[in-house]
Amino acid sequence: MKITLENVKRAVILALMFIMSFNLINVHERFYQTGKDICFYSAAIALTVILVLVNGIHIKKPLAIVWFVVCAACAVAYILIKNVRPSTYGAVYFKVVILRVALWAAVAFALPIVSISRDFIGNVKRLIKAPFFWITAIVFGTVVALEREFIPFICPLVLLLFIRVNSEKLTELFDSFALAYYLAFFAKFTKSLVVKPFEYDITGRYIGLFLNNSKLGALCGAAIVCVLYFAVRIWWTRKEVKPRAWKLILLALMFVYAFAAFAMVRGRAGELGIVLAVFAMIIFLHGSEKKHATLVRIIVTAGVAVIILGSGIITANILQSRIQSGKLKYEDLSYTMIHIARFAGKEESRGLFKAGTMANALDELSAQRLSTWKELGSQIIPVGHIPDADTATHSTYVYWLVEYGLFPGLLVIGWFVTFIVFAGILATRKEKAAIMPLLWVCFYAGVFLTSNEYWNAPGGFLLLVFAYPLIRCFKGKAENEIIENR
Repeated sequence: MKITLENVKRAVILALMFIMSFNLINVHERFYQTGKDICFYSAAIALTVILVLVNGIHIKKPLAIVWFVVCAACAVAYILIKNVRPSTYGAVYFKVVILRVALWAAVAFALPIVSISRDFIGNVKRLIKAPFFWITAIVFGTVVALEREFIPFICPLVLLLFIRVNSEKLTELFDSFALAYYLAFFAKFTKSLVVKPFEYDITGRYIGLFLNNSKLGALCGAAIVCVLYFAVRIWWTRKEVKPRAWKLILLALMFVYAFAAFAMVRGRAGELGIVLAVFAMIIFLHGSEKKHATLVRIIVTAGVAVIILGSGIITANILQSRIQSGKLKYEDLSYTMIHIARFAGKEESRGLFKAGTMANALDELSAQRLSTWKELGSQIIPVGHIPDADTATHSTYVYWLVEYGLFPGLLVIGWFVTFIVFAGILATRKEKAAIMPLLWVCFYAGVFLTSNEYWNAPGGFLLLVFAYPLIRCFKGKAENEIIENR
């Protein structure tokens, strides 16, 4: 490959994507919040630099240099005025403050760099015509009003509203992310296998260096999503560019590693997310040019859903029959199979639902999550949260309701559903830039249902990043391209 300035820039962006992904994955290895903050701020700074590189500097170079010096000087002045030192803030929190100030300085430098252009007014006019922009602004404006700590998540993402790249460039950016995330996951999981190869939790699932098995399962599932993304990209371009054998072999090996990792970890959150992502890949990402495509999608979706539910019920009844006859014990089953078997069980209820009912069966299948959510219903108030509210909700959606209140929580959930709808609309039109947002949001729609996911982790923060093409989707449909050309 010829070494050019453009190829060097691509390599730098890929390296920064790796740093961002590596730090976001690290969030799930850090026990204390300060450690999580260090990882998140590092990832946010990397994202800010990426956006400046992608957009380019369109103001005069001397002005850009002067503005950079001003931002750096303000950051240094703040550190000196506030006496930010390890001796006054502590060795760890000192790093958090330094990175936070660096993030503010980076965003302050980048905002005029990416927003000022000859077509600034036209850019703003097109933006305010986008329905998803207003939905997003209302939702997260409400969240920021309730939770000021959410501001660092929003500020780097404001830059996404102004960068001027076309759909092809955006797709190239998502290609870089998918590869970088997979490489970061591969590095972290391989390290875990080397350092702690036999570290399993009490349910027999691998946990390694990570704090939470459910979060690790989501990280493994996200790696599978990245492989699915490349599979769809190859499938869509197969007529224009014949896929090379080595690429297909490499993709197969990537899938095998990610799937083997997930098989070691398991977890219902990741399993549900993968099922939804595969659904999205099958239903939305093909056949949009064919006659009766929508009807075919509905039929296929209903058919697959019936097959999955039917096979699950049959499996549960077979397992329960063998348990009742004494041929099998719960202890002989895997973690997942225990909950499937309990779905058809008639034992005394272990939650808040009557034994023998469908509600109790679903409660058993979800490891008493339905009982937890029912109990937490009394803690949900119209706006905000009650003092000492229980945030161990085992569901991100329920957490939003408990933490933000009924109406703000429903706003965030509604935004999430709207995200899926807009991504599906664009994907059926074979818009390449919508592939990763659609797969990612469908995967985390399942993860969020049965697991608490942090905003400063891959699921939450990157979800907001991938909302960008949809925010710039004018009037709910793509007009030639999602984003205007330079």
